[in-house]
Amino acid sequence: MNRRKFIQCISSIPAASLALPRATLMEPGRKYGAEKPEINYEPRSTEPLRIGIMGIVGASVYYVDRVAQSLNFPCRKIAVETDKVQLCWCRPSDNLLIGDCGMKPATIKDAELMARDRRSDIAKLVSGLDVAFLLTDLDGIAGKGVTSVVAETLGELDVFTVAVLPGVADAKVANSLNRLVDVSCNLPFHALINEADAQQRILSRLDFEVEATAQICHTITRFLEQSEYPRSSGAKMSWLLKGEKPCVMGFGDDNGPGGSLAAFEAATKSPLLGAEWCNLPGYRMVFVEKGPGIQTCDVHPILDRMREVIPNKVRRHFRIIENEHLITDYRVTILSRG
Repeated sequence: MNRRKFIQCISSIPAASLALPRATLMEPGRKYGAEKPEINYEPRSTEPLRIGIMGIVGASVYYVDRVAQSLNFPCRKIAVETDKVQLCWCRPSDNLLIGDCGMKPATIKDAELMARDRRSDIAKLVSGLDVAFLLTDLDGIAGKGVTSVVAETLGELDVFTVAVLPGVADAKVANSLNRLVDVSCNLPFHALINEADAQQRILSRLDFEVEATAQICHTITRFLEQSEYPRSSGAKMSWLLKGEKPCVMGFGDDNGPGGSLAAFEAATKSPLLGAEWCNLPGYRMVFVEKGPGIQTCDVHPILDRMREVIPNKVRRHFRIIENEHLITDYRVTILSRG
């Protein structure tokens, strides 16, 4: 099955109109329809999803290798840079150097034009992918312009595209990129600091940033890979989570009797979600990973607690995910429309 057409069936979301020209990064926002996508019940292939972890200009290039290792799933590691020195510090399986002739783009538009000159090379770089995770902190003028062109190219190739924005402070720019992809998730800098403090981790802020980024990639990959109808699942995820702003996430884990509820409580209290996440309009997707030997019935208490925490007026989607590599008994991840 060719799963590079995940979002072909969504007519109400701009990102799904793949045959049409995409918005530029700084184009004013558009409203998103509430109409459900058509359900495409084409069964999953026996072949694994073809995943790409892509670092786009700046610090995110350094994350690629570490995120790929944490994903624990076959994937291609791809880096797109404008500075050849940056590429020397990462180990992607594929990379593309754009520019680096001593000239720095003066505007985002100049950076976009520079990237468009290499659009055919970008297309070759991502050819064959089913799902691409764009790791980008939208670093500077070059980062903003190059990221938008990469996102547009992935859309034209029918690649299901998830943008992960670690430490992005500019909400306007993050919202603009959100319009170019199928799903995007923002990890605000201040929330990453608060999260590390709340969990009393020894990890630095950067380490936790990588961990949170990897968890988003891992959860979405497992969700699609274990879906009986992955094309329909990708369309549904985009419809549930795509709004004017990137979605937010929180996660937590625990062990033993009562561990599923403890993991859920830890996820709901994550600073990454924000204090008012459960009362905001929109949709929530709750994923419960269970380790080896854990019975499905052991996670059912989360359903009752979820109904208590998330108001009835808010739509909820619940999914149990098998994870034979999980080092704890339970891990809960919540994705909430921003």
